[in-house]
Amino acid sequence: MERQTRAIYPLEHECLCCGCSCMAQLVGPLSDHEHQNILSAHKHLSESGCVDGTVNPVMKGLKPDGSCLYFLNFPQKRCFFLGDDNLCHIHGKIRADQKPLACRRFPRIAIKTEEEIRVGIKPYCYGLYGHWDDKPVDDGYLNRFRADEANWQILKDLTDNAAYRPVIRSQDGAELEAACNQERDILSKFSTSMSYAALMTYLISGKETECKEFSTSFLNCVHDILIGIKPQFKAEIDKLGQTVHAKHAQELYKILDKPLKNSESLCANHEFSRYARYAIHQLVFLRETTRFPAVSVGAFAFGIGALVASQDAEHAGDHLTCWLRLMAQTQLFMMLFPSPDILMELASSCM
Repeated sequence: MERQTRAIYPLEHECLCCGCSCMAQLVGPLSDHEHQNILSAHKHLSESGCVDGTVNPVMKGLKPDGSCLYFLNFPQKRCFFLGDDNLCHIHGKIRADQKPLACRRFPRIAIKTEEEIRVGIKPYCYGLYGHWDDKPVDDGYLNRFRADEANWQILKDLTDNAAYRPVIRSQDGAELEAACNQERDILSKFSTSMSYAALMTYLISGKETECKEFSTSFLNCVHDILIGIKPQFKAEIDKLGQTVHAKHAQELYKILDKPLKNSESLCANHEFSRYARYAIHQLVFLRETTRFPAVSVGAFAFGIGALVASQDAEHAGDHLTCWLRLMAQTQLFMMLFPSPDILMELASSCM
């Protein structure tokens, strides 16, 4: 059956030139065409003095059969082509279409589900907090998006290269169906006027409540868990080097051991609450929670990140984005929930 392409939020994205997407990443393996573009760009930019001609712009890896794989070079945790102004030399001084495909389409992503190809924007981009739009798209949106040639090419690249992500890793048909049903149920809750505290309670317990604030026992339980992961969290930060990610992570680290409190940042009509709901909704929609034993566990863990981030309202958007980036790329979430006992404790304490 041919899959339909579906988006739930607009795919337009305004780059704020923070450089975060071009730090501490792995871009590749590059196609032969992309590899040649990179070498050509390196030659041109080094001749004009924009980049160091003595540094190789790519890193080499080997397949088991002895053939080579190539990746963009990230010396000092920054892309070789990222300027001091956090602008891409290839994009600005040559042409945007000479960048690798992964760079051109970020932060957009496409995944295949059982019935459709879903396209959306990863909530890992620090710029989203400043210009995101939480309004669902209508049926004609993708057709209008296709009307722009550049956008159409990006959309085509995304859907052509969409990866299949099952909700859970089990191959058991009954478990997969149950997880799909759970996912649909969770997504439906984000379209309601449920308070953030009630939404979090529902995610972990499956029970609907009318609570407007988190219970003290729940906040204390989450606080105890955060204290427990601080050493591992610090170790992950140290791996980031001198990057903007590390800076934001250090600020987030400082508030992990502070007692959590019900924050105005999570009031039903507050902008941050809307962004947090958007981010978690998008994560479930794009199945970015597949590393967890259940959709609700992954969504709930991201939700805890929103609770922590809200404790510092001035930098809340950066903190939540930092939480999403760190937790999606590491095993820290599994440290949050090392056993079912912790889940049961949280479930009972947040009701």
